[in-house]
Amino acid sequence: MGLEAIEEIEVIAAELCAEVFDASHAEIRVPSGALANLYGFMATCKPGDAIIAPPATIGGHVTHHDPGCAGLFGLEIHPAPIEADGYNVDLDGLAKLARKVKPKLITIGGSLNLFPHPIAEIRAVADKFGA
Repeated sequence: MGLEAIEEIEVIAAELCAEVFDASHAEIRVPSGALANLYGFMATCKPGDAIIAPPATIGGHVTHHDPGCAGLFGLEIHPAPIEADGYNVDLDGLAKLARKVKPKLITIGGSLNLFPHPIAEIRAVADKFGA
């Protein structure tokens, strides 16, 4: 659910790619979500950069942590502070952590999203601290 817009973009991109290469079909999707996450990290960060990612306790994806592609790429991973009573990011704690570690990237979402994330507020923290 909620992926209608990206699916439309995928169809358009595949059609354009097939046209450019004079092919009947084109596959433009990345083979896995883990590789897609790695490409995202590589596009936005360099090894040694700090990132803030949701911890596994609220469904943060393994690829955003030390044993996954973020760690293997050499990023310094800091778990996002979470609310004591739910599966979401503690915005005040996030701002304090971002001030301290100066992350290049703040991620949100993961394998388990039980409640909507406060995206605009997280974006505001990211903008304030240059992530």
